[in-house]
Amino acid sequence: METLTNENQILEKIMLGLRCKLGFSIKEVQKLGYNISQNDNFKEYIKKGILLDNGDCITLNFDYYGVNNYIITSILR
Repeated sequence: METLTNENQILEKIMLGLRCKLGFSIKEVQKLGYNISQNDNFKEYIKKGILLDNGDCITLNFDYYGVNNYIITSILR
């Protein structure tokens, strides 16, 4: 069984969450030590509607699924 580091858990939650409709939980990512709301790209994507803030759940606007890898890498540390 593989044990993931905190950093890998953050990566998994964001990466996998933004590749499906469910998204990811800001609270879960913060519990792991990453305050994503301080990321300038994250703030810009929220403002432009690329990422959608549904309370605690962040999802990717369907129109941007084709460039999800770029978006994901730009909001990780």
